[in-house]
Amino acid sequence: MIRHARCTHRKNAARAEAGDPATARAEAKDQAGVAAPAVRSALPADLTARLGRVNALAADDRLDEAYAGATALREDLTDTLGAGHPYAVEARAVEAYLAHLRGDHREAVVLALAVARIRCGAGDGRAPADVARAAAAWQQLDDDRALVAHGRELLHMWAVLERDGLLPPGHAALVGQVRGQVEALEAYV
Repeated sequence: MIRHARCTHRKNAARAEAGDPATARAEAKDQAGVAAPAVRSALPADLTARLGRVNALAADDRLDEAYAGATALREDLTDTLGAGHPYAVEARAVEAYLAHLRGDHREAVVLALAVARIRCGAGDGRAPADVARAAAAWQQLDDDRALVAHGRELLHMWAVLERDGLLPPGHAALVGQVRGQVEALEAYV
């Protein structure tokens, strides 16, 4: 029963990421509370086809293959368009989400932080959700040094969001939780 719900969730998230009009604007939530990044713009046909292949693999629970496809897509887009291009950023968000689904929390944090960093720097309204996704992946880490390093980066991004008036009021509790954990770990690391 849990596997069925998990597969259904992955299929819905995959459809949203592939640009399926019925689900592309909705954000799927997984059982850990991490929302799949929603594709917000129409993609060229070749990118839609590549994302469709990635998401078909994810929907079939072939997460390693889906992750490899998402990584290749992100690398291609970064090489041709640049890391900050919206298509490259979306591909990195998909890659981060797949890393999360695979249980590769360290990679999910690094990728999600990169997406959040790019969007924070651009003043993008999606940045708060990206930082929250990065924080959700961060909470799964078990390496104290990584928790401190990535926790500091999360706190910095939240400070930027607050300075720019983009920090939602509901994020204050999460900021406090991360700050408390980072401060406690800094004494031991």
